[in-house]
Amino acid sequence: MEFNSVIRRYKYLGDRLSAPELKGAICYAVVVNGKCVRRGSSMLVSFGKELHVVLARLLRKLPEK
Repeated sequence: MEFNSVIRRYKYLGDRLSAPELKGAICYAVVVNGKCVRRGSSMLVSFGKELHVVLARLLRKLPEK
């Protein structure tokens, strides 16, 4: 696994089936070899130490720090 200096931050909007504690939370894309881990319309993201697969269309990109 290669770490990249660019950190991709997203805000997870969630939907009616999402856990309430994840709605509106900031998450970070899991990056392998410089690319985000995606499968179809889903994306692997980390909320702190927890990894979740979420629908990519429910993520909004945040500006880099």
